[in-house]
Amino acid sequence: IDPIALALKGEPALRTALEPLSVPQLKDVLREYELDPSKRLARRKKAEPFVEQIVEASLRRVEKGDGFRSSS
Repeated sequence: IDPIALALKGEPALRTALEPLSVPQLKDVLREYELDPSKRLARRKKAEPFVEQIVEASLRRVEKGDGFRSSS
């Protein structure tokens, strides 16, 4: 999944898409989109911290990107 594209649709859409993913799949999303550069979640075993990190980081990127969009 593309968490950034889903974040553009809103947090509920992103959370819904992440919900069925396994921990290894969530780790893949973090790694592929570089959403945990410090690798602080590497040893976690439960999905919740991964989901929270993906949601927070994706929403930050979307908000940061809004500064580059024109208002026209």
